[in-house]
Amino acid sequence: MRPAYRDSALAIQAAFWKQFEAFIADFYDSELLAIGETVEGLVGKRCGSDAFGTLQQRATQLVGQITTQKPAASAP
Repeated sequence: MRPAYRDSALAIQAAFWKQFEAFIADFYDSELLAIGETVEGLVGKRCGSDAFGTLQQRATQLVGQITTQKPAASAP
């Protein structure tokens, strides 16, 4: 009985993480990509404070979206 319970729990956990990762990709991927591109632009360069200000603004905006927005309910 315990192995079946454990297998069921692992299957549920795997399904959850698959759906959660898809949600994150759909909801935040473009913002994360923009932040990643900004970081890549800063690597190995002497950048002024404007570039770091842009990075800070994008990161702050993403954090705001994560903490205040709720995703639209999807159909089952």
